[in-house]
Parts: sequence; C-alpha cells; structure tokens
Amino acid sequence: MLPNLYNLTERSTPHFGYFCGQMAGQSVNYFSSGNNVTLAIFMPSRTSWRSQSFNVFLTYKFMTRRTNLEVQKDEIKDFGRSMPNSFCNVEYQDCINKVCVIRSPNFPGTFLPNFTCHYLIKQKNIPKGLQAQIVLRQDNEYKISIDNGHSGIGAISSSLLTSDCSQDMVRIFDGSTSASTILTEFCGSGPLPPVISSHSSVLIQLISAPYQRLHDSRLEIEAQVRLVTNSLWRISGNSCKFLLDGSHKNSGIIRNPQHTVPSQTTCTYILRGRNPSDRVWLYLMSYMVEDKHPWSLTEHCDTGRMEILGSAAPDFFGVSESDSIENNHTYCEKSSPRLCARATDSPNLIPLRPCRFPEESYFSKGPELVLRLHYPKTSGIPAVQPLFMARYEFVDTRQPGVAVPSSLCDRIVKSQSSSSGKIYSPRNVLYFGRGGRSDISCRYNLQGKGSSRVKIAFQTLKLFSSSCKTVVDNVSHERTCEIIKTHNGPLSFIRVVENWQGVELSIGCFCNMSLTPLVTTQFN
Repeated sequence: MLPNLYNLTERSTPHFGYFCGQMAGQSVNYFSSGNNVTLAIFMPSRTSWRSQSFNVFLTYKFMTRRTNLEVQKDEIKDFGRSMPNSFCNVEYQDCINKVCVIRSPNFPGTFLPNFTCHYLIKQKNIPKGLQAQIVLRQDNEYKISIDNGHSGIGAISSSLLTSDCSQDMVRIFDGSTSASTILTEFCGSGPLPPVISSHSSVLIQLISAPYQRLHDSRLEIEAQVRLVTNSLWRISGNSCKFLLDGSHKNSGIIRNPQHTVPSQTTCTYILRGRNPSDRVWLYLMSYMVEDKHPWSLTEHCDTGRMEILGSAAPDFFGVSESDSIENNHTYCEKSSPRLCARATDSPNLIPLRPCRFPEESYFSKGPELVLRLHYPKTSGIPAVQPLFMARYEFVDTRQPGVAVPSSLCDRIVKSQSSSSGKIYSPRNVLYFGRGGRSDISCRYNLQGKGSSRVKIAFQTLKLFSSSCKTVVDNVSHERTCEIIKTHNGPLSFIRVVENWQGVELSIGCFCNMSLTPLVTTQFN
C-alpha cells in the first residue's frame, strides 16, 4: 500500500522499491503493511531478449492480521507513533516501564531501497536527581540482517555486525538530532550488544541505499530506559576528560564512562594533588579489554588500551631512582595492570588487608598521575567495551625539616631555618596505617644554636597501645613507658631524649594515651 504522501493521480510514483539483476541460492520475503500491494514488472524490449534472459517466479499468500505485536503477558511493547508527512519516521516516548520496539518498514520482510527512516526515542519524565539513559539491544541474531554491500572474493562476511558498510547501514546518535555524536554504526547480521546513551534521547537512523542487490533485509531493536544517579561518569559532548583535584576531594572512585563510547575516543583521567608534596595512590579493582585473538600470544591492542603515566616510585619511599619502576605503563588485551580485587568486598572499597605497593597498587612520583583509556576503531561491533574501576587517594607527604639520607622518615630541624614550627607524624598511608608497614620508627632531631634551648608543646597526642602504659615518677615527675610483656598487641610510643655531648638522656616517654589539651615539656 503506497502512503498518502505520494499522489498517484498526478502520476507520481515513489522513488524506491526498484530491483533488477539476478537472484541465486537465496529467497527474499516481503510483507505488506496493508491489505494490498502493487508489484510492477518491467519487461525489456523483445529485440534485447536472449535465451533465459528474463524469468520471474514469485509466490504469494494472503494472511490475516495475527498476533504481529508479539505481546507477552508480562511484557508491554510499544511500536511508537508514526510522524506526520513522513514515510517511516517514528517517535517513542517514556520507554521506562515498557519495551519500545524499533522495526524497519514491512518487518519481518525486506525493506525497499532508497529511503531513510528516523526513530526518535526520548524520555521526558525524569525524577529529580536522576539521569535517564536509553539502552538499545537485540539478542536475537535473526532479527538484524542488513546487506553490507560487499561481494566477491575476500568480501566481508555478513554473518556478523560490522562498521565497514558500503550501502545500507544503521546509525545510532547520542541525542535527538543527526548532529549529535554517533555512538555506533553497523550493518551485517547478528545480535546487537547493548548500546547505551549518555542522554535521555537517542536517534536511530536506518539508511537504505538507492542502488543495491535484493537482500532479505530487516531490522528490529528493543529499547528501554534506565535511571542512574547524576554523578555518572559520562562524556560531555565529544570530550572525555576528567580532572580530579585534590583540593576538592581527597579520595574517590574512577571508572570508565557508564555508556557506549564512540570509537577513536581517548578518555583521560588527571589526578592532581593540591600541593607539590602530594602523591597519588591508585589501585584497580577490575580491568577488562576484549581479546579477539585468544589463540595468539601477540599483543594487538586493537580493541582497547590503558596507559598509566607518571607512576614511578618516589625517592622518599626508600627506593632509589635506579630501582624505581617504569614511569609509564601500557596494558591491552593480553596484559593486565596490578589488581586489588579484594577491595570490592569492603565498605568504601578500603580493604582491611591493604592493597600492597608495588605488588597491587601504584604510587606516583610527583603530585600528578594520568590514566588514559583508548577506544580504537574496529571493523566489528565489540561485545564489551574496555572497562575498569579504580580507587584513588591523595597522600600528603609533607614533613618538617630536612630528610636524613638513607632513612625512611628521619628529619633534621635546625633553628637557622625558623625559631619555631611544627613537627608531626607522617601522613603518608604507605608508612603506617592503611597500606603501610608493620614496623616503623621516625626520629626528629631538633638542633638549636649554642645558647638556645628547645621547648616542645604537644598539641595532639594519640597513642593507643594495649601492651604499654605510661608511668609517672613520684619524685622527678618524669613520664616513662612500661611495656607489658604478657600482651602481644600493637605497640606505639613517643620517646623524648636530649643529646648532651654525644650522650642521650631520657626526658620522657608517652604511650597508650590520648591528650588533646596543650601539654608542654621543657628541657635544656
């Protein structure tokens, strides 16, 4: 049935639906959309006839309108609303509680050449604080069959979806117009992996070339809406660049964009500390790049690639420059970055048994670390795009005074630099605490001039140790530490000594206590 758009009284005919040539070893089905169909056969002039030059054999069958919608009891399907003054443009709205079905004209029969259909899917009603995404997929491999236009020796097989299309194709735009970013385009036959938008609208474009061979072409895609939080990792326009500033947030989670990323895209994650002394501690919980060459040992990097830049071991960690790990790391489908998968089982992705460095994590040499995820252009439609999830934390490595060579955290503080200041325990989590060592000792040497004296005022003191207690001498009022040998718990204490002509004299010792008021210790 010809649409009303074409006025046959003016002897105008639609400019699509013309075929010529031969068919061998295949059959094509055509289903009309109404109760009649017009088939016009144009025969050549008799002067051009040759033996067996013209032969047409067709079968037809009248069918009643059956359960064409294929509606199941527990599933509501919406086939959209046809747009006025168009041949096949369809609009879908609010596919959140139903399955919206995108179908080519005359589905499940072949669609005709020389037209373009637009299928607009949009979600209007979105709860506050949430973001709507359109999920497109087709698990049935027989419901997508689009001729890729290649024939002859060495032609691309049409048994799989491919982006190498010379004739008919399907394009999916991340937005409501054809000026939006193309998420993917394909032809061929086979299942369609999930294609997820970053916005609340998607435009699907079915392009039928004007000149093509007769092929059993058809298309059906199912669309649904999912609601996610606004904090979703997603691309903004054509930019996939994220800056994580330590002055705004000290730690967090980074991951791949939670939607389909266009091919030939590089997502860059810049982790930048707020101070030059800040360092980045990074550990990954998951990483996956599809391997299309499982029987090969060669790294192709044709489906994805991850790069970690600026992740050398720092000198202050006790690792010399010659022993430091490489500055840059590259991983593809055969290689994998250091993983700390057990972190996914812990609240806030912080495991009780810390992710060790350098076996399970990365630690930057400077205040910045860059992670890049590449999405290369592939001829086939990837079943799964590159993905990862990691946790980062900015570590404050500031320490007073000057570092003592060949030591982990010993410092020298001289009065020539400043007459007063602050000293504090290391804030580097790789020294003690999460990710740290089981035994550490830091020594702070306060050196004044010959006539000066040193005064220490404890502003904060937190030393929890069940195997030690602080004892005050009744005569000298000196505090000493008494170790309880029957306890095997952790031991932490602070000992203050005075160096007099090379001899260390004990001034006081503190353990298993928490003091927030100002406590002053003075000695000569």
